[in-house]
Amino acid sequence: MFNRILILGLLAIALARAKTYTITLTSRAQAGQTQLEPGDYRLKVDGSAVVFTDKSGQQIDATAKVEETGQKFDHSSVHVSETDGIRRVESIQLGGTNYKVVFQ
Repeated sequence: MFNRILILGLLAIALARAKTYTITLTSRAQAGQTQLEPGDYRLKVDGSAVVFTDKSGQQIDATAKVEETGQKFDHSSVHVSETDGIRRVESIQLGGTNYKVVFQ
């Protein structure tokens, strides 16, 4: 029984990481140590590695952690805070999953 739960859990994580998500930033923001310009991005998550790809195809790497939440998100959404005039991406909820990417 434990093995089945473990396998299902690992499969769920793999599926959540394998998919590409689309997000839009309306203004410049920092995700971890990575500076992102306003625009549309494709987001791919693989463990703690996060890759943003802009419209021109440029890939921008960032580091984050993926957390499982207790609820499934209908759509992807970006949560941003602002301190001392610096906008920071705090987290991104991954639409269609119960995972969010958290930046430190």
